[in-house]
Amino acid sequence: MATDTPMLRIKQSQRQADGRMSWRETSKLPLHDANGNVIGLLGTIEDVTERKVAEDLLKQSETTFRKLAKQEELLNQISAQIRQSLTLETIQQTTVDEVRQIFNADRVLIYRFGDLWEGHVAVASMGEPWQSGLGEMGQQNQFYQEYAEAYGHGQIRAITNIDAADLEPSHRQHLNNLQVQASVVVPILVQKNLWGLLIAHQCSEPRQWKDSEIDLLQALAGQVGVAIHQAELYTQAKDSAAITQEKAEQLQETLAHLKQTQAQLVQTEKMSGLGQMVAGIAHEINNPVNFIHGNIPHIKNYFGELTTLLDLYQQHYPNPVVEIAEYTEDIEVDYLLEDLEKILQSFQMGSRRIQQIVMSLRTFSRLDEAEKKDVDVHEGIDSTLLILQHRLKAKPDRPAIELVKQYAQLPFVECYPSQLNQVFMNLIGNAIDALEQEITKKGWSRQDEKPTITVLTEQDNDQVIIRIRDNGPGIPPQFQARLFDPFFTTKPIGKGTGLGLSISHQIVTEKHAGQLKCLSEVGQGTEFQVIIPLQQ
Repeated sequence: MATDTPMLRIKQSQRQADGRMSWRETSKLPLHDANGNVIGLLGTIEDVTERKVAEDLLKQSETTFRKLAKQEELLNQISAQIRQSLTLETIQQTTVDEVRQIFNADRVLIYRFGDLWEGHVAVASMGEPWQSGLGEMGQQNQFYQEYAEAYGHGQIRAITNIDAADLEPSHRQHLNNLQVQASVVVPILVQKNLWGLLIAHQCSEPRQWKDSEIDLLQALAGQVGVAIHQAELYTQAKDSAAITQEKAEQLQETLAHLKQTQAQLVQTEKMSGLGQMVAGIAHEINNPVNFIHGNIPHIKNYFGELTTLLDLYQQHYPNPVVEIAEYTEDIEVDYLLEDLEKILQSFQMGSRRIQQIVMSLRTFSRLDEAEKKDVDVHEGIDSTLLILQHRLKAKPDRPAIELVKQYAQLPFVECYPSQLNQVFMNLIGNAIDALEQEITKKGWSRQDEKPTITVLTEQDNDQVIIRIRDNGPGIPPQFQARLFDPFFTTKPIGKGTGLGLSISHQIVTEKHAGQLKCLSEVGQGTEFQVIIPLQQ
């Protein structure tokens, strides 16, 4: 009244006679006379108890809703991080790290049950100075086993103060060893089966766990269970895929190996057939050649005796009858005797050459030498060159291929002779093919050199090196890495199987513990090096 100021909507509580609390809303307004002086008050009182109760309930609902919304936000946030990974270790570590941060706990760990309810602490997150508690629990597994059935039904165990709680002595001792003051244990269920426990520890002081915290922890444990199940399914699918892939690769490898083996058998059979044919020809030629070669000395002796007899006739009967004199003049006896001696010498040289050829053919085939033995590799190279000699000669569409041999003094080499000869056959044959292809495509335009194949041998400590070099077109770099792959060939269709170098590589590396190298430059030719130890 003194300040002439109205007072509106004043809320006041009042306890009624029956003990109920009621709420009133009061308003007070000054009353004025005709001259404007305050002469009194007009007061209104309204019972607003029901409205006040409704407002309080609304505020409580809003607080609860905000809390639930915040809890849902935290749950979604942590769940998203947990389920980003399909790796079990990452899921567990993310869970304990996030839960410890959100709950401001001193330690959070995951306890993992085994098949026989034994268990261990699988992962932990803790602040300073608290220890992790990782590893096997030993005898302390007992109290977790006792509660396993209850945990399997979703029971939660929250302890506000360890010292005041009703605990087994061993359990209390275990918690004291970890300096735990308060704890909460929430089960982790995977497909409704107890998988493990999510445990939060407060070590600095006792703690009153809020219902909202326990609810959030329980919801998180549920999300962890889903993530673990997904991780296990992913691992199973990944393992199954890996096994399937491995089996498919093994099958593919087996098929490729079978195909290669079959082709190698065909190629080996062809080489064996060639060897048998060569050996058969050598054998058939050898008998008549030996007969001819063996009789030539007798013929020469007989011829010498007949010549002596003829000389005696000429000495003692210098004037033969007319008919003998005329016939002697007609056949030119002196020339006949001189030429016949030359013919006999040619027979002897030819038969000796045929014997050498037969020896080379037998050296190439070596069918009786399936086991390792000490041999002269030069004999094997020469026998191979003999077989391929016809391909080196000039043809209507190309000049002759010159052969250069530069042999070093080599000791005998322990090897499989027939197989090593097969390698020489493949490498020298490929060199001839390369030169023929270039001449066929472009003609031989190098005036300063002839198409040439050079075979060199040398000894390097306890191994020998056979170099087979040509001055052909060379091999492009993109093909060099695949030269020894089965069925790979740069030859035209029908000219090569792609097995020669593959088989040669296998013979040198696997059968002889050696190396087969290729050195090539486009336009400069190619050199293959066969490197094998003197002794296997």
